[in-house]
Amino acid sequence: MSERRQETEVIKVRVAAEELAILRARAENAGLPLSGFMRRSALRTTVRAANPETRKLWTDMGRIGGLLRLALTQVDQGNVPDGWRALLAQTLIEMRAAARHIMTLTDL
Repeated sequence: MSERRQETEVIKVRVAAEELAILRARAENAGLPLSGFMRRSALRTTVRAANPETRKLWTDMGRIGGLLRLALTQVDQGNVPDGWRALLAQTLIEMRAAARHIMTLTDL
């Protein structure tokens, strides 16, 4: 699902073990990786929990995207007829567009 990330810089923040546990729990509740949760929180971007159905949809879409990328690799390796490349690539583009749309609706 994710395209190549634009974030290239790293910051370090010291927290107590208890604080780290709280941050991880909040990130998980919001359906975000810890880094994404921290970035949104620090930049005062809205962070709200995604409902379980939306998180499952997001996870399933990620799996489908991974399978599409794997299928494209198989085409490149000659294990699948080259005629499938255009269809697989277009489907992956549409999956990414749908994922971006879901993100705008749910603030994932």
